[in-house]
Amino acid sequence: MFQLIVAVISIVLVAAMALAATYYGGDVFVSARTRTMAQALLEQSSQIKSAYVLYKVEHGTVPTMDDLVTAGYLKPTFFPYAGFGTASVQGRWDIQNWNNPTNPIWVVVISADGIGSFDRFKEVCDQGKREVGADLAVRDLRGHGIVCDYNESDPANKIAVFARHLEGWL
Repeated sequence: MFQLIVAVISIVLVAAMALAATYYGGDVFVSARTRTMAQALLEQSSQIKSAYVLYKVEHGTVPTMDDLVTAGYLKPTFFPYAGFGTASVQGRWDIQNWNNPTNPIWVVVISADGIGSFDRFKEVCDQGKREVGADLAVRDLRGHGIVCDYNESDPANKIAVFARHLEGWL
């Protein structure tokens, strides 16, 4: 009987410690995961930028993401940016011209859309800007060539965009 009482008390104490660790240390675990995901976002965008520059030097044209994958410069690149209590969502990187044909600004872009993925991606994107010392108040590519842009006007169709400058006039 004594062993049963000790076992029950031990289980209760372990459960209480687990709850306390989650309650008091939860922010540390979440912020570490956000920083890790932001680093992955920055690293993947850097790898794409390197592949973009190499392809352009060797072929003389601006590549698409499909060109980079087909030519073997990259493997298919997807970025998982959700999964904190919601279904995991993946986004596909893209290369876009954000200006016009006469004055191109080429950027590598990934976006999150939908209510489940938006808030977490916004945190990750902002952390990515902090990692490179960019000002969160600057909503364009100036500074460190990174932008996080959000459309929160339509709750059913939220979108968050992370873009990193590849080349062109800023």
